Amino acid sequence: MAGTFLNIFDYAHTFKLPQGLAAQAGIFSAALAAKGFTASKEPLTGKHGYFSLYCKTYQLDILGRDLGKKFYAGDTFKPYACCRSNHAAIQCVLALADAHPIEPRNLKEIVVSVTPTAKDFAVGQPFRIGEVPQINATFSLQYTVANAFLRSGVRLEHFSEEAIRDPSIAKLIKKVRIEPTFPGEFPLGAVVRIKTVQGEEHEARVDMPKGSDTFTPLSPAEKRDKFLSNVASSKIVSPPRAKKALELLERLEEVGNVAKVIRLLVP
Repeated sequence: MAGTFLNIFDYAHTFKLPQGLAAQAGIFSAALAAKGFTASKEPLTGKHGYFSLYCKTYQLDILGRDLGKKFYAGDTFKPYACCRSNHAAIQCVLALADAHPIEPRNLKEIVVSVTPTAKDFAVGQPFRIGEVPQINATFSLQYTVANAFLRSGVRLEHFSEEAIRDPSIAKLIKKVRIEPTFPGEFPLGAVVRIKTVQGEEHEARVDMPKGSDTFTPLSPAEKRDKFLSNVASSKIVSPPRAKKALELLERLEEVGNVAKVIRLLVP
C-alpha cells in the first residue's frame, strides 16, 4: 500500500485505488502461496528486505510479540462520508446550527480555523468543480461546511453531482473562509465561528472529531445506522440482505466462511 497525496490534490479517481490494491495484493499473495509459489526467504529482515528499505532501526521482539494472538487495526469509524480532516468543522457547524438556528439569508460568514497543515492540504484549497465533482466536494472544507449548514448533516447523497451543483450551496460556499490558526497539537481539530448579518457571532470548538474508538467513539447504534444508510444510498443491496450481513459481521469470529457475508453484499 503505497502512493502519494498527488491524486488527492488533483481530485482524481485514483485516490480510491491504494486501499483496494493493497487488499487485492494480500489475497493474491495468499492464493499464490497456497499453490506453492516461491518467494524470498527473509522478506522482512533480509539484506534487501522490508526493514532495510523502509526503516533506520527496528525491534523484532516488539514487532513479533503476540503474533497471531493479538490483532491491530485502525480504530476510526467516520460518521461523515468525506475526508476525516473535515469532520471537526462539520461537527462544529451542526452543533451551532442546532443551538442557534440561522436562515441562510441571514448568514454573513462562516470562519473555519484549522491547523496550518490542514489548510495546506487539499481540504483547505478553494472549492472548485473539476472532472470528478464528488472528489472535489469530499476533499473540501468549504463544501462540507456549507453543506452541513444548509442541509443539517453530511450524507452520501450530498456528494451526488446534482447536490454539488445546487446553486444554493454555491452561494454559501462563497461565505466560508478557512484560516490556518488552530493549534498544531490537535491535527484533526477545528474552531468554527458563524457570523450573521445582524452582527451576532457564535463559536464552537472540537479538538478530536467523533469517530475515534479510543477517544470519541460512535455508539454501536450509530455504526449500524451508518452501515444501513450507506447500503440504502448504494441501491445495490436490499435492506433485508444488508441487515443479515450486518448480523454476520457483528459476530464475524463465529462465521465459518466469509463468503457467507460477501454473497449478501453483491447484487
